[in-house]
Amino acid sequence: MREDRCARCGSILENGACPGQKQFTVAIEEGRLSENPDAPNYAGNYMYMGNDGGKDLFKNIDTRRYDV
Repeated sequence: MREDRCARCGSILENGACPGQKQFTVAIEEGRLSENPDAPNYAGNYMYMGNDGGKDLFKNIDTRRYDV
């Protein structure tokens, strides 16, 4: 069986939706991530990795660093 994945973060879709979508939206609203493709913290360059102690974790797809 093929698993559908989110084009943005690579997560396995749950009922057709990305489980990290809400976290991306919140991070953009807080200024941790940006919708601007030219920004260094552009959301499209990050993967949602989960939550640790109440903080959502995003990993840069190029550097593999948790820097936002």
